[in-house]
Amino acid sequence: MHNYTIECIRKILKDDYNHNNPAASFFDLISTKMLMSYKKNDVIIQQMDEAKYFYFLLKGKVSVINSISWTNGDVIDTLSPLNIMGLTEKLNNVPTYTASVVANEHCVVMRVPADEYISLISKDAQLCFDTLKLLGKITTHNMSRAETGHIFYPLDRLGYYLFSMARNNVPYVCSATRKELSSSLYINLRTLYRYLDSMEENGYISINKGKIVIDKENLKKLDERYGSIVL
Repeated sequence: MHNYTIECIRKILKDDYNHNNPAASFFDLISTKMLMSYKKNDVIIQQMDEAKYFYFLLKGKVSVINSISWTNGDVIDTLSPLNIMGLTEKLNNVPTYTASVVANEHCVVMRVPADEYISLISKDAQLCFDTLKLLGKITTHNMSRAETGHIFYPLDRLGYYLFSMARNNVPYVCSATRKELSSSLYINLRTLYRYLDSMEENGYISINKGKIVIDKENLKKLDERYGSIVL
């Protein structure tokens, strides 16, 4: 990666640039292919495209949109600067973008090849630390978002939770009690029992001696519904 580009990234991560006119801060340092401008309603990232770039949101607000029809509305989040879009996919080894990103207003974005950036921060301790600090802020935002407005309907909160617990541990036996699941997932206990009955009827889980069990066939069905989701 060019030294000028690295200098731009340092300035961005330290929030040391002109927020009203980012291009003025980096005009002589990076090419227009990396510093990109979008109008309202322009698509910045297309869901299912190969996840080969990180997009540093420098100006404007964007909507994160997932096309899965059973989520609680298509818009699952709204992002403001500073944010690195596409980072979650890379950290989870997901080959394609899991959601689309659309500009809500005029936006300025710096696009960096993901593999080059990962290689850079693996060799530069300060840049890696600054990236981790930003990732911490992004994670805090995501947790706050999850607490104040759940992305999934309650049934799918339960389904996704069980899928995430079982995906690398089959056969999986849930150790949590019904009451613990009800409390942690914010689902009424009586409703939780009804959801579990429905999931068993549809082959997503099995119930064995009162325990929630997920075998290979159950996991296959859960994967069809939740496997493309990265939170």
